[in-house]
Amino acid sequence: MTMETTSTNITAKLPSFSGERQDYQRWHFQVGAYATLGRFGEAMGTTPEADLPSSDAKVLDLTTDEGKRKEKARERNRRAVATLSIALAQDPVALSFVYTTYVPTNTSL
Repeated sequence: MTMETTSTNITAKLPSFSGERQDYQRWHFQVGAYATLGRFGEAMGTTPEADLPSSDAKVLDLTTDEGKRKEKARERNRRAVATLSIALAQDPVALSFVYTTYVPTNTSL
């Protein structure tokens, strides 16, 4: 499966992880660059963003600045989860880590 992201006329293919230890460092760097181009790099850390709601089911007031920030954080998180899920499809252990680390409770994913 090929997924691409475009930012200011730059297109990059999502790097997939082979599951091999010797390939991890290069893949980690490449997927970080991919996330930066896709404007969701902030969501790729192991600590949730401060603005990320604790639950995907939480209703946000999008008429406020806080609600808008939280919705943007939620969208970045969704893109990060989707990206890592596709990139790590060959490695079920790593994919399990993505689910337990990045997916908020009561989510629709």
